[in-house]
This record gives sequence, structure tokens and C-alpha cells, in this order.
Amino acid sequence: MSDTAIIQLPAARLVEAVKVAGQIPSAEFNAAQYLCNWWNQESGCEEALRCATVPLLWISSGNDRTFCPAHPDHGPAASGRLFEQPLWRSAVAECGPNIRAVFLREPKSADLDPQGFFHVYLVNGAEYESIGIDFIDYRPEAIEALRRFPARFSHEYESLFAAA
Repeated sequence: MSDTAIIQLPAARLVEAVKVAGQIPSAEFNAAQYLCNWWNQESGCEEALRCATVPLLWISSGNDRTFCPAHPDHGPAASGRLFEQPLWRSAVAECGPNIRAVFLREPKSADLDPQGFFHVYLVNGAEYESIGIDFIDYRPEAIEALRRFPARFSHEYESLFAAA
């Protein structure tokens, strides 16, 4: 992957993940895993980055290129320039101009610091956020965000579906 390119997530893959999220999730397979499997096996990312366990969707609903997390608990809105920064670029896939998928790695016990803050990391090892609780499992929230994506961001989902 070049220093300037962001990996492209196929619209059909994201549409299928949304469909899977709408079904009853199983322990063996779910929509979050489906997107992580794509990142780890098919995206063309560097081998060292193939450790995704959680995808977080960010959606831009306006022309100002401000992205909001698909799940409201995953942070405040951010400028689209955030995903283009070198620290983030190798952990992000874009699906058209209005959708970004940020990939997190599996949490480790060392991610809890002595002060009790849990650090969450992108697949490239950069810190995504630090939270003041022992541990948070982002997977159920990621699946819920995919499940609610068509209703919460209907215009963006219709555009995505048309592109698939």
C-alpha cells in the first residue's frame, strides 16, 4: 500500500455485512467478523496490519466532510482529514466518499495501564482511544451500528446499496 492511498472497501462487501447484521448473530460468524475477515484476508493491507478484530464505521452525511461514528458511543464527530493522516491511514478503508471503516486490533491485558485506563489500538498499533474502565468489548456495538446503519443513515445506505 502506498503512503497516500487508502484501502477501498467494496460497496457489495459492506452491504452484505449490513444484511448479516440484520440476522441473528451466531457465535461463529457475525457482521463485524465478516468485515474483519475482508480486511485481514482480501484488502491488500500489509501483513503486519492483518490483525483486525473490530470494524468501526464512520459516516459523513454532509458536504463539510465531517464524519460521525455509526455507533453514537464511539466518539465525537471528526474531520475527514483525520482518516488521511499517516497515523490512521493504514488502519482505514473507505467505501465511497462518505463511509470509512476503522479497524481495531484484539485487546491485550497489557492495554490496561496501572492507573486503570484501558487503551484501545488501531491495527497499526496507534492508540484509538484511552478509556477509564477496565475493558470494553466493541464487537457488540460494531454489530449494532451495522444493524442500525440503514435506518440511521438512510441516504448514505441507499447510495451504498446503489453502488453495490
